[in-house]
Amino acid sequence: MSSRKDTVEKELGVVLPEQYVDFLNKYGIYDDSSLEVYGVTENMLSHDGIPSVIGATRIYRKHEALPKRFLVIHHTGIEDEIVCLDTRDGKIYSFSRELGNRKLANSFNEWFRRDIIEFSKEIKRYSKEHGIQ
Repeated sequence: MSSRKDTVEKELGVVLPEQYVDFLNKYGIYDDSSLEVYGVTENMLSHDGIPSVIGATRIYRKHEALPKRFLVIHHTGIEDEIVCLDTRDGKIYSFSRELGNRKLANSFNEWFRRDIIEFSKEIKRYSKEHGIQ
């Protein structure tokens, strides 16, 4: 049986940065407080769509000419903005026809902690304070 890392690398023709490999090994896919980070798990019936990093990346490669070195790991929910991992150097970028492109973080771990984990905690804290379930 292939590892999660092997599956993504084989299907997308990339070499994954170690921090993303660690994420795949720990979570597979992260989904908390409506925040998803795409990945793969052994339970997935298909890699054709989201939340599979393989499906999401293939969609954007086909329809948006996303360069091969980028993996689609998150959709912000704002317009057409996606968050991508550059497999060459591990940096994180946002891409959007409407909002433009920009670097978000120097590493996957920096982005994941700041933009996903901390934001998720803020959502939970706000919900608790305001009685939102």
